[in-house]
Amino acid sequence: MTANGLHATSRQLVYALPILMGGVEYLLRVALGQSDSDAFFPSSLAAGGIALFIALTDLTSLSASETGAVSGRRGWLDQRLAQAGVWAAVIGTAGWLYLVLASLSESVKAVIPYHPFWWAIAYYGAGVVLNEWKARAT
Repeated sequence: MTANGLHATSRQLVYALPILMGGVEYLLRVALGQSDSDAFFPSSLAAGGIALFIALTDLTSLSASETGAVSGRRGWLDQRLAQAGVWAAVIGTAGWLYLVLASLSESVKAVIPYHPFWWAIAYYGAGVVLNEWKARAT
């Protein structure tokens, strides 16, 4: 079953991406003996969210008549979701970079209030909800 560029199996693998990345990062942090070994998961969630928002940019579900101009509410909605996906991925990349830097340096944490887990959960959750909504709407 295809859902706007991501097959159902691919979507499920992207949903599991943060767990895989978090596990690898945790092992690396423990192996390197870093003091803040619990700051690994938010950056993994943010990276998984970026992947989900990039998946929203796929417009292959539009028919040939809709690719030239927006005709119909569904085509308009797909284009808005794609545009939102691009900007959410760009913003998420900046957030991911901050999470990685803040997990490595105490001076970076002092710049912006640091609530990495809640920010990452909200970002990743928004990506999951929008992808599932788009998949079910087609």
